[in-house]
Amino acid sequence: MALKLSTPLKNTIVNSVITAIAGTIGTSGTANVKVYTGTQPSDADAAATGSLICTIAGIGYEASTNGSCRMSGTAGDGTKTGTASSDGTAGWACIETITSAGTMRIDGSVGTAMTSTFWIDSTVVTAGHVVELYDSFLQ
Repeated sequence: MALKLSTPLKNTIVNSVITAIAGTIGTSGTANVKVYTGTQPSDADAAATGSLICTIAGIGYEASTNGSCRMSGTAGDGTKTGTASSDGTAGWACIETITSAGTMRIDGSVGTAMTSTFWIDSTVVTAGHVVELYDSFLQ
């Protein structure tokens, strides 16, 4: 028999994760999206792989209403940005924050398509380029 969760339970779980990662629900989040070169690690507890290209700070998420959520204040308008610290091709990204409980991190795909976990303006980045994070969708 398959395990099935009700939508209110999914929302509670997702909102708890958002609060743990971003510190709050809404636009004033405290999480960072970090964009790396190379291949995504096997799990979110593994050490980051590749080189860090860019950090985008102040990430928050909207409250979950259907078992998933999107980044606050973006909806495809590119309002979250960070300046690239080095050249490279984005291979994966994560959202993370460091708390007294440890480093909270969610790894995901990065790309120029809306289907990426972290949707950015370009995967080929040069130092000094302003990387735009269009959206991030967690479910």
